[in-house]
Amino acid sequence: MEMKNLSVVCGAPNVDKGQKIVFAKVGAILPGDFKIGKAKIRGVESFGMICSERELGISEEHDGIMVLDNDVKTGSSIKDILGPIYNAIDIEVTPDKAFALSHRGIAREVAAMLGTTLKTPLSITELHSNTKDNISIELDKKSGCTRYMAGVMKGVKVGPSPKWLADYLKSVGQKSINNLVDISNFMLLRDWTSYSYI
Repeated sequence: MEMKNLSVVCGAPNVDKGQKIVFAKVGAILPGDFKIGKAKIRGVESFGMICSERELGISEEHDGIMVLDNDVKTGSSIKDILGPIYNAIDIEVTPDKAFALSHRGIAREVAAMLGTTLKTPLSITELHSNTKDNISIELDKKSGCTRYMAGVMKGVKVGPSPKWLADYLKSVGQKSINNLVDISNFMLLRDWTSYSYI
């Protein structure tokens, strides 16, 4: 991609010199069919926009611009940087479509629409515990959850989640809290990757 200097007006509080940012040039179309045009802000011409996560449809984060890692190659497409994890289907479920409240239900619906076969490539790994510690689980409403499993883990240190986990949660509208909270949410949400249609 040919690079050239452009004048851009940005009032975000976290913008700084030397950052790798997401830039939408004049003519670019952002989520919501918002087309970027040339503007004049406080008497200065602006030829594009530095984007926040909300403007890109990634999250509701709008306190500042989206700052990329320093190792990102200048001129790269944001599609290549984010990868397929953000290529998602966003749906709104009406009360009469309860099947759409599960990922399997959505996969089954899409398979029916495309005339293909629903596949459930689930694999099971048997785990063997080396501890004698046990915990008990009590379901408040047994009719609401037919099965819930838990286990004992030791030597776990609370801290930030790895980038892949934080990105996964962000791609489905969840905010990263810490590694323990995030891995719990990941396991509760992961079933959407367990079903596919081809």
